[in-house]
Amino acid sequence: MPTTPYPRRASATPAELQARRTITSASTHRAGHYAGLHPEDTPFLSGNVTDVEEDNSYYPQRIPSSTRKYTTTTGQQVIEQGNKRIVIHKEPPPPPKPKRQFHWMFFVGLVMFTMVSGWIAFTLLGDWWQAKQLDWKYGNPRTFQIDQFVSHRDSPDHPNHFIALNVGGTIEVAELNTTNPKNDHIYAISTIPDISIPVTISFADVNHDGKVDLLVTIGAVNSYTVILLNDGTVFKQH
Repeated sequence: MPTTPYPRRASATPAELQARRTITSASTHRAGHYAGLHPEDTPFLSGNVTDVEEDNSYYPQRIPSSTRKYTTTTGQQVIEQGNKRIVIHKEPPPPPKPKRQFHWMFFVGLVMFTMVSGWIAFTLLGDWWQAKQLDWKYGNPRTFQIDQFVSHRDSPDHPNHFIALNVGGTIEVAELNTTNPKNDHIYAISTIPDISIPVTISFADVNHDGKVDLLVTIGAVNSYTVILLNDGTVFKQH
């Protein structure tokens, strides 16, 4: 099948080519806009700009300050600047204050005070420690217990049980028969002002009659003993 040839485009005339050469190209900063100069494409002329470094009005101006110097009638030089005032003294500085010195009696008194305080503290500590040991050993109220055959309707196999007490300062000894409570006895020994003093019991034949006697010892330090003799049924104070 035969094809129809396309018509050939005519070449531009010399006048059209000249017109194309005279048209100013569009700015690359505004693609798609009309050809011509934009503000950012305007030529920059350095002569139109004032040099900032040479213009003093561009920088903040400091308020001027003045310094005033004068000498007073006493010969002192004074320098004033704004709200500051400096006085120059020509005389020598005042001598340093003498160091405070203590009399030797002060140190003697300090040593004596330390010794007395230490002695009092040591004494109080010793008393506290002794009372604490008595609490551990005898309890509170002070109590002491022991078993002993004394021939008061008891036997070597079932001896009587003795309890010594310091209750509110009253010293008492309780004799408990382990087989028959009707044979129990309570002995009032003495009265003391200190409820912390311990009481102990021991037995010995004091009068050598063949029967053991009751010895009640009151106190752990500077103690004394109360003797109760055995008459075969009860104990009686000697």
